Amino acid sequence: MINKVKNTIIDNNMVESGDSIIVGVSGGPDSVCLLHVLKSLAEGLGVAELTCVHVNHMLRGGDADNDQKYVEGICADMGIKCISRSVDIKLLAEEKGVSEEAVGRNARYEIFEEACRLTGAAKIAVAHNMNDQAETVMMRIIRGTGPSGMGGMEYARSAAEDGGLTVIRPLLDVARAEIEQYCSVNRLGPHTDMSNMETKYTRNKIRLELLPYLEANFNENITGTLIRMAQIAREDEDYIDTIVKGFIDENWDDGTLPVRVVKSLHPTIKKRVIIAAFKKAGLDKNISSVHVEAAVRVIDSGRGNKEVEFPLLYSMKVSQGRLCFMKKVVKS
Repeated sequence: MINKVKNTIIDNNMVESGDSIIVGVSGGPDSVCLLHVLKSLAEGLGVAELTCVHVNHMLRGGDADNDQKYVEGICADMGIKCISRSVDIKLLAEEKGVSEEAVGRNARYEIFEEACRLTGAAKIAVAHNMNDQAETVMMRIIRGTGPSGMGGMEYARSAAEDGGLTVIRPLLDVARAEIEQYCSVNRLGPHTDMSNMETKYTRNKIRLELLPYLEANFNENITGTLIRMAQIAREDEDYIDTIVKGFIDENWDDGTLPVRVVKSLHPTIKKRVIIAAFKKAGLDKNISSVHVEAAVRVIDSGRGNKEVEFPLLYSMKVSQGRLCFMKKVVKS
């Protein structure tokens, strides 16, 4: 399995010589396996430093505290620095009026960013595996995703919502059963989070009920089927992104694009050009299909001097045959 992970890292350009990497470790089989494998590969890949980060969500009382002690212990055994933080996720979720899952993720990435600042790391390794990928794709299908969502999680990505840091997923080609076997063979003794067995969470319900039902009644290799579908979707997305990037590079002029040329584009490319234009202008999140459809209607109408509002004070304005993508200046 170590060679499989090494090939995934190399094939997807996850690590460069001299990189320092933060590894998110909960204490469960996936993340403990990831830490152990990366420790084994670090010297050969030229990794400068591995740092483990553990976040105690304070949701399971003594069990959560035991997870923290366990992670700190295995890091000491492996000679890896461990940064532990405790966050009252339940309290935060109640204060913000959002789910514990969402608050937990945000808290983890804030702490990952803090760890990166402390260590100088620019990459965060997380332990999503092949089964997680299949669950993600199924969850997005249920919610009504587009082609990009069907591609599932990326092997590596850099995004503003993650502080501009690169998130890598070295275990994405490894099945959960392989991970459990690896932990057993290497006597790692990972902890089991019993909340993963609670079907009140959407992902757990998909993993514990929906996918087994589909496997038993429709497709005995449903996980593999979803993974292949995700791969096809990512390849299609890569191709379309290449076309969109080429269009932007050729037509972008000081924050504007020609209305006539954008109007002539295929609807799929047109929508993505709008999103890419806003990203180039500085808006790379909170763009919904409602915003994009409103922009398309203005472009296709052929009427000038129209403006479409986007999030965070950004807008698209039609002026003198050009589409202007800009952020409004607020006067103090």
